Amino acid sequence: MNENKIKLRKVGIFSQQLVHPVTELLQEWFVPHGIEITSLADGEKSETGLDLIVSFG
Repeated sequence: MNENKIKLRKVGIFSQQLVHPVTELLQEWFVPHGIEITSLADGEKSETGLDLIVSFG
């Protein structure tokens, strides 16, 4: 069976109501796999080099 995989190095998280449990949950998903997560703020320029953006709200 051939699996499709996405190689992620850096993930941005955007939420207008960002709370610790959401951040902690995403850290549990991504960090053990060597994926860095960063918070994104509304109206601010985002970092370059993001492989994926996860948005809540």
